[in-house]
Amino acid sequence: MLPPRFYENTYTEADTKRLCDASGLKPADLGAFRKTLEDCAAIYRWEAAKHKDIPRHTDLRRELAVPQTRLRSLRAALAGLSNEARSELDLGVFRKADQDAMRHITGNLDADAPALVLPLLNPDQSVSLDLADLEKLLGGLEEALSRAVDRLPNQRRGQSRDYGLRLWITNIRDLWQSTTSTPFTRDATADNEPITPAADFCVNAFKMIEPKYPNSRILRELKDCIARQKITGRIVAQNEQ
Repeated sequence: MLPPRFYENTYTEADTKRLCDASGLKPADLGAFRKTLEDCAAIYRWEAAKHKDIPRHTDLRRELAVPQTRLRSLRAALAGLSNEARSELDLGVFRKADQDAMRHITGNLDADAPALVLPLLNPDQSVSLDLADLEKLLGGLEEALSRAVDRLPNQRRGQSRDYGLRLWITNIRDLWQSTTSTPFTRDATADNEPITPAADFCVNAFKMIEPKYPNSRILRELKDCIARQKITGRIVAQNEQ
């Protein structure tokens, strides 16, 4: 059962009759058919909302590449320090860690403050980090970033998958096939104008949910739905009263 916020008055009785007449559909109960159309629209909104703020894998790769590149540069810069510069940095790290350890012992070390000590379970104890430790941590973080990027599956270039529209068309297919023996097919002109009754119904019915969607986008998902061999059952939804 879907939350009421996903339901809207998408189709009037006149809209439903017009869509059916244009596509040659003759449902036994027009009111029940309209109710199922509203269920399909609500399920679309629910599914679309789930995927609305999920970034594409290519965007995640680009985002993770920023700290990965900077870490690599930082590690290379540290490795390239002269002996004199490294000695000065090593001394600076030692003094900072010593100060942080004293602040930790006296309870004056802010938990969110940059520090070179790792508190232990015993409040009087901590582990101080030296320059070599920090370089190992930087290397470990860079490796973790690399693995995070490698775990992201590759995606085809082009427009991202519209999961809400895909589910809507799957549900409309089931509604169509339970209403008529007319084949659920997709034929369109070169200008993406629907030709077959099913294509005409899908384009016009969905545009009452998303008026700005181009025909080509709806027809592409319709084509994929027909091409898929595995049939997905329609999700049943009822408005909460």
